[in-house]
Amino acid sequence: MGNHAGQRYQYPSMVGIPDPTPIVQDSSDRDNYWLLPEYYLFGQFSKFVKPGYVRIDSNYGSASTVTNVAFTSEDGSEIVVVAVNRTEEAQRFRILADGQQITAELPAKSAGTYRWKRSIALPGEVTATAFTKADGDYNANAEGYVEIGETGTGASFNYMVNVEEGGSYVAGIKFAAERASGEVKLYLNNSLELLLPFRSLQPAENLPRPE
Repeated sequence: MGNHAGQRYQYPSMVGIPDPTPIVQDSSDRDNYWLLPEYYLFGQFSKFVKPGYVRIDSNYGSASTVTNVAFTSEDGSEIVVVAVNRTEEAQRFRILADGQQITAELPAKSAGTYRWKRSIALPGEVTATAFTKADGDYNANAEGYVEIGETGTGASFNYMVNVEEGGSYVAGIKFAAERASGEVKLYLNNSLELLLPFRSLQPAENLPRPE
């Protein structure tokens, strides 16, 4: 999530020791009042942490740099992180989640809210030989890998992965051979959604390989 297209929101710098009172009313004029920094800080939560969201585990960070608290939507599709910089200097930091990264910088004495849609890993693991359909010159090895023939015609394989709900998902593909190449086609309800070329110059580690 470095340079991820997530969203960031900040509130103005604060001065002095925070007080739990977000609004101060003028004692001589009840229609006149002042909004304190805490008012905007509360807004980081009340505006972006929606009803039904729950707090999730995150490391505290450090009071000498940036602290944080994280939430997720009820269906787990969105993450919201409120980060606070209480120091006298701007602080760079990063957020790591689901194997991705956001890098950002908070000005001195300020807070920011960062939210993004999650990319969830596809459930389970599918071995190369667990295809639903295959065409071309290939041999399905009993150890779980597929050997492509040397005729140059290649081969194609169909795999089925069922997900319970819509959303963004990530999937990893591992190769036991060097210089494997081809393309991945993603179908949703029999409709082509994605065509992705790939090329592997190095074999993946810890995969069985033909002798």
